[in-house]
This record gives sequence, structure tokens and C-alpha cells, in this order.
Amino acid sequence: MPINRMYRAAFILALSCGLVTPAMAGNWNIGIGGLAAPNPYIGNGGTKTTILPFFFYEGERFFVELDQAQYQVFDNGTISVGLIGLLRFQGYEPDDNAALAGMQRRNTSLDAGGSIAYTNRLGTLSFTALTDISDTHEGDELVLSWEIPFTVGKNWLLSPSVGMSWKSDDLIDYYYGVTGVTSREARPGRPAYQGQSSADGFVGLGVFYNLSSHWTAIAQFNYETLSKRITDSPIVEDDNQWYGFLGVVYEF
Repeated sequence: MPINRMYRAAFILALSCGLVTPAMAGNWNIGIGGLAAPNPYIGNGGTKTTILPFFFYEGERFFVELDQAQYQVFDNGTISVGLIGLLRFQGYEPDDNAALAGMQRRNTSLDAGGSIAYTNRLGTLSFTALTDISDTHEGDELVLSWEIPFTVGKNWLLSPSVGMSWKSDDLIDYYYGVTGVTSREARPGRPAYQGQSSADGFVGLGVFYNLSSHWTAIAQFNYETLSKRITDSPIVEDDNQWYGFLGVVYEF
């Protein structure tokens, strides 16, 4: 699960549980944090770390942040339906990785779609469907997740989650495939590989701590398994992906 989805989902849960103040629901909010996120490609150079500034706005029906926006078409407190547009920060730049020399660059895509969520006292069950509208990977993704937030004392919120994502042939082939001789990507030791649709499971944990009336600390960890449809690719080295994020957010 991409880091943007992680802190967005966790923030909404914190808002719904009252740990983050309701005033945030109509204001801009800014934050900064550290991100650790290895990628599964060969020669990836280990875990990448970076300082990540971010912002978001939560209105009555509209939510926007640096890399995605969502509009709530319907929300009665139990069932919600929304329209989503997001940037898929995935792929690689071959010039930055000698092991991928000769490969064509894989770019960020603009995906759009919709989501439906059901919320009760046990948590939120959500289903999201996305498709590429930028003609980048020209694929689709379906995500089913269950998030179970609960408070500990007055200042803590814990939000474990579990889910499954299905990615189409085109999406997998674009980001993990190796095309044939015509594009000069295949070579000895790196045979041509055509991606196939893949279903991958993930688990996550979000932690919030209310520092003051304006400041909230956020920690998030996600772990995703990769199916053989991905790990059989000659340019993929790891059979999992994980993301760790630690930061603070300020309410205006």
C-alpha cells in the first residue's frame, strides 16, 4: 500500500475517533516526517530513506493532498461513496540503478476511480477500484481493506489494518515486466518477462499520539507480500515490500 494511502486512511480514522480535533475537517494541515521504503527491484541499493513534507485538506465532502484528491458523493455515517484521483509513485529510473541498465524508464501514472466503504463499531470495510487515465501503465487495481481503529486513553489511537490488492496484467507488466528484443531490454541474465495479474496481501498499523491542541504525532508501518506473478520477474529481487513513516502534523 503506497505511503500516501497509509497516512490518509490513518488520518481519517483519527478524525472519526476524535483524537484529531474536528476543527481539522475544514482547514489546511501541514506535516513533515521520515520515510523508509525499500523497493523490490534488483540492485536497489537497500532501504531508501527521505524526509517527506506533506499537506492535506479535509472538507465536508472534499479531501486533497499532495498526490491525491477525493470527493465524497454520498456519506450517511455508515456507508460512503467517493470519487478518487491519485498519482501512483511507482517504477524506476534506470540511470539510478546499474542493474537496470538498458531498461526503459517506468513513470508515475495518474489513476482515477471510486471507492465504497462500510463503517460500524468494529471498523471500516472499504473497496476501491482504480484505472490508469494517463496512458502510462494502462492497467487497473482493486483494493479491499479492513481497518479497525481503537483508542487507548485520551491521547492514543491505534489503527491496525489488513487487506488485499489485485493488479491487472498491464499494470504488472509495465512496472515489473521485461520486454523483448525490439526494445533491447532483454539480455543474457535478464530474459524477457511478461507480467500477469497479481493478488497481493498487506497488513498495516497506524499509531497517533495527541501532543497538543494543534500537534499530532503519526507513525505508520505497512507490509505487503508479492505474489510469484511479480517475484518471478528477473528484475525483482525481494518477495515483499514494506513502508515505515514517522512524523508530526500541525493543525491551522
